[in-house]
Amino acid sequence: MTQLLLCRNDKLEDVSKPDVTKWYEIYKLINLNVSLIDRCDIIQNPYDFKNDFPMPTNLLNFNKNYQQICIERAEQLVSHSRNTGKPIVILYSGGIDSTTVVISFILANNKDNIFVALNTQSIRENPKFYYENIRGKFRLVPSEQTLDLLDGSCIMIGGEFNDQLFGSDIYKKIIDLYGFDYLMRPCNEKNITDFFISVGMSVYNAKIWFDLINKQIKLSNLCEIECVKDFFWWLNFCFKWQSVYCRIIARSADSKIINKKFLDTHYHQFFMTEDFQKWSMLNPDKKIIDSWFNYKITAKQFIFEYTRDQEYFNTKVKMPSLQMIFRQREVPDALDSNYQPIWTIDKNNFYISENSFI
Repeated sequence: MTQLLLCRNDKLEDVSKPDVTKWYEIYKLINLNVSLIDRCDIIQNPYDFKNDFPMPTNLLNFNKNYQQICIERAEQLVSHSRNTGKPIVILYSGGIDSTTVVISFILANNKDNIFVALNTQSIRENPKFYYENIRGKFRLVPSEQTLDLLDGSCIMIGGEFNDQLFGSDIYKKIIDLYGFDYLMRPCNEKNITDFFISVGMSVYNAKIWFDLINKQIKLSNLCEIECVKDFFWWLNFCFKWQSVYCRIIARSADSKIINKKFLDTHYHQFFMTEDFQKWSMLNPDKKIIDSWFNYKITAKQFIFEYTRDQEYFNTKVKMPSLQMIFRQREVPDALDSNYQPIWTIDKNNFYISENSFI
């Protein structure tokens, strides 16, 4: 039976169904192109989404640090490149995530058969790093070709999922609205629903969403969610993971060759491994300290230890990097459980009456 992996949620809105209306209210906060899918399989959406990325559950005896995992990941991907005979293409935006990826490959002591895909904006975002560590040291391809790279000719390496490891861009909204201290307030109904209401959710639906996620956290029993910061990290880490994995695939050039086996060979987001996920689940204190400037603090420390660029460490903040690439290609209504596009979706074919919003 065909299920959904990803969907443009404006195609699923249905004001005739009260359960769908309650579910849809979260999109006052989340982009409509993001499909929220519970990786713990506790909250059931009103539509039939497949969970292709279950949450890691065995966290016992895990003690790797972030830096160690980065270098091991680069070594694994270099080995994969050699075994398959396919070159690596790193998608480089100049931001914290992709800079961490490039440094990881440098520290793994292997730049053979590795290309870096970038554009002028990538250089402007981090010019010193480009001139000292990329120009003349890696072969380059224009990032405008990104959506054509899933053709079997190479192994695409992206910097996705570091946001999910470290928290959420919702942090910035909260800091701008209430100040940083709000992130450290207790994770209770008032503190979460007050923010939900501030972005346009009704009081009724804000409480529904808080209750569902709060119960899901307790039933999953995987992480201690103690403050507002932890709650919105969990929302990003648990519910947006699959959508982040699929969003480049949905815009890829040739859907005819794409399936799970093909993706396992040719498409790797650097930060999506189980080790990175376990690190994130066990280290809530290593993500942000006291301001938006030290969001992703552990990744910034990793970069600083290599570059010694104090200005970058002090002032660099997260910036969006995929919009220019995404504008190049029309996006289908949905991606099905075989990673194939659905260009015109009939939402009634995927509606599930037995869901968490009844």
